[in-house]
Amino acid sequence: MSWLQTVSAWRRGRGGVAGPAGVQAPLLDEADLRELARRAVLVAAGAAGRREADYPQHGEVHARRLGAGLDYEESRPFQPGDEPRFINWRLLARTGEHYVKVFREERRPGVFLLVDRRAGMRFGTRRRLKVTQAARAAALIAFAAARAQTGLGGVMLEARPRWLRGLMGEAGAYTLARAATAPCLPPQHLPGAGHAAAPPALAAPLEVLRASLPRGTRIYLISDFADLDATLVPTLLALSDAHAVQALHIVDAAEQALPAVGPLWLAPAAGQAARYVNTDDAALRADYAQAAEACLAGRESLLRAAGIPCRRLAAETEAIEREVPLP
Repeated sequence: MSWLQTVSAWRRGRGGVAGPAGVQAPLLDEADLRELARRAVLVAAGAAGRREADYPQHGEVHARRLGAGLDYEESRPFQPGDEPRFINWRLLARTGEHYVKVFREERRPGVFLLVDRRAGMRFGTRRRLKVTQAARAAALIAFAAARAQTGLGGVMLEARPRWLRGLMGEAGAYTLARAATAPCLPPQHLPGAGHAAAPPALAAPLEVLRASLPRGTRIYLISDFADLDATLVPTLLALSDAHAVQALHIVDAAEQALPAVGPLWLAPAAGQAARYVNTDDAALRADYAQAAEACLAGRESLLRAAGIPCRRLAAETEAIEREVPLP
């Protein structure tokens, strides 16, 4: 059986997709964001309690600028305003000239999030849409990065990708969280719905990330990876070679097991003709579950083959702080 995705009345009525009156509402409200910020603080506090020391300003990746850090880098001629405590006394004794020591500053690598908000993510059959769960995960990561005093950036993958860079602190985390939770039109309300316009591909932003981010950036890919295939493995390999990349595979319950809800129209993902099936048929549901798991596991194996750890995150999971690896 082909990989199938539910459509028609069941998708609209049971799937949690907002109707016309609600399509302009954010995926999460301010109270939801504050709750996620609180959870990020609790997780960080618990992690700090398990460490002997916590130095949020320092990390494992060298910064590109020199400053008053930990590792001696070079000496340069003394200039007015330099602190006397950094004078290189040995060099002064040897040359008779005043030099100051310059150190390479170390900081935590930045955090960058790719959040998939394309039409395929605007689907859900239980507690929430996949795109809403992706937004929750992005907000949690952003708040954790802010607590760790880590630079933050992101791209919202939608019809016109939105890039956010240079965010810092709690205000930056809220900026990214609000971008991830901005109103998100369901597929039937998208401009041009019913036309053949192709959605933006995952490949293009991955190439931009590979070419533009400073080495050592911690990257989170949050998506259902519906268009991931073997052609993307070289790009993913190059990305994971230069950065610490994590993948969160967002999955809806109906993408794993076909619910027994009677007759349904089902549409293959490849754009083939819809098929009318009786979901009360146990054999059909078993075939569907087997094909679905093969599809989902295939996406995850491609990510792991590229050296990218991948966690499957169910759209209905509430306590995502137990599932999402935080910076």
